[in-house]
Amino acid sequence: MEKTLNFTFKSKGQEIKLGSGTSYGIVTYSGIAAPDVLLAKTQNVLQDGSAVSGIYLIDRLISVTAELSITQNQELHRQQLIHFFNPKTTGNLIVNYCGVERNIDYIVNKFDVITPATLWENLSFTIDLICPKPYWNDMDSFGKNIAHITKQFAFPLGIPIGKGKIMGYKTFKREVLLNNPGDAATGVEIVFVALRGTVVNPKLIKASTGEYLRAVLTMQKGDRLTFNTNERSKRVELNGENVIHLLDRHSTFFNIDVGDNLLRYDADENYINIEVRPYYTPKYLGV
Repeated sequence: MEKTLNFTFKSKGQEIKLGSGTSYGIVTYSGIAAPDVLLAKTQNVLQDGSAVSGIYLIDRLISVTAELSITQNQELHRQQLIHFFNPKTTGNLIVNYCGVERNIDYIVNKFDVITPATLWENLSFTIDLICPKPYWNDMDSFGKNIAHITKQFAFPLGIPIGKGKIMGYKTFKREVLLNNPGDAATGVEIVFVALRGTVVNPKLIKASTGEYLRAVLTMQKGDRLTFNTNERSKRVELNGENVIHLLDRHSTFFNIDVGDNLLRYDADENYINIEVRPYYTPKYLGV
């Protein structure tokens, strides 16, 4: 496998790339592997040691030092870097480590141009980032259509005269197995689409725990109902409008656990009229 390392910073529609195959060589870096943890402990004065009541990941700190490998237009590059790494803006960092590619949102904690001994030395700089959400995200969102059309034809296509041919059929299996290959449980976005008519009180169930999401409403043909269980993004929307007040009071914003997860959908009436599409993004401890 080719040894490559790239840091790609994206912010406000702009992009700066460091590392293999770029004008910016990476000198040192830290913070892209496993994050630091905080132990919540209680101590009894009558006993040795302590009891751990919780383990939490703290904000991820990432630092990278790079050097411009070309000598032309160094002042122009300096100004572009100062403008790009503005601590008042947020961004997304993509790291490619020998073919493993993941991304994380960041805030610039510090950007510092290293003072050269002479004006003719190559430009060097250090970027310090804070990532309030310490997990790395998969580059892809995973998703499946639970109720889908199974194709029954391929090319070259032959159709018997007078008999016709089934081109596809609706799969009415109301469950799907989702695999989370990440290092932690992750939220899920579920989209219900009423394709063929009304649907009363649609519901999605996590089979392993019995937890469910259920909206107490009637969907009309063409309606889209969205549940989002991701941290800091929890919502229930019907055609883009907030309807969280119509959420069944026993509903739970459940996560997709590491490994296999069996989800099942239902409705009080006309479940056959809906398509259900769950989407989720695995989270990782490091790159």
